[in-house]
Amino acid sequence: MIEHAEVIHQGDASGNGTTVRFRLPSGLEIFGLPTQNFYGGHWDLGPTWNYAVLYDRPFLVDAGRFGQGGNLLAMLESVGLTGEDLEFVLISHGHEDHDGGLAELVKATHLKVKAHAIYARLIKKYPAVSPAGKKKDFPAKCWHCPMPESFYTQHCLAYHEVLQDLKIEPIVDGENELAPGTRTYHLPGHSPDALAFLLGEEVLLVGDTLLPEISPHPTRQSYFGQVAHVFGPAYAHGDSIYGLIAYLRSLKKLERIGTRKDH
Repeated sequence: MIEHAEVIHQGDASGNGTTVRFRLPSGLEIFGLPTQNFYGGHWDLGPTWNYAVLYDRPFLVDAGRFGQGGNLLAMLESVGLTGEDLEFVLISHGHEDHDGGLAELVKATHLKVKAHAIYARLIKKYPAVSPAGKKKDFPAKCWHCPMPESFYTQHCLAYHEVLQDLKIEPIVDGENELAPGTRTYHLPGHSPDALAFLLGEEVLLVGDTLLPEISPHPTRQSYFGQVAHVFGPAYAHGDSIYGLIAYLRSLKKLERIGTRKDH
């Protein structure tokens, strides 16, 4: 991809605020729009890369972390796009650094949201069956979170609340044509709802399925027992969407996709 990249705006040393245009041989253009993803200390792993894909009807992939929706809109405007130009926003997986800015973005633009069907279930609260204690009013995706109260009070509470009213257009398992030239693949492991997006025959966007320092740390299969009743019969076996087995299966699938398409 590097030979097709042009830096439109240079951001800081970590990459925050850098705007990159990718012009591919087919004529497809993609803007890389990295938003700040800083929690402090060893949690600073660099920005979240969001992408504007310029098909006839452009769409956005991911929305940055909580509080970055407005900054992402400003970055879009800097490359000549507005929220009205976009057909929808795709969420690669339901971690706060990828969907945290989603509610702010939707409120400002009224964009449709597309994500895996698992995402649509996990962002909701289920007070009748949630764990007792301080996380009783948390959405299902965070029941297993090991972070201390000091962390989630500062970074998570407001973020969880704004996701509750979002309408999600669910993407189901398997290989799906989401738009002309765009296919989705469910690749659980890093998170149970993780998706990859194949753009034409040229680009495969994988969210955090492959990421230094993150990829070696998949979800745990034991998490499934906490949320199995949220999924119902759709997912009867935990290793289909959680844990190392699911992650290794997804990596092999990703390799097959890339080899088949010769990326």
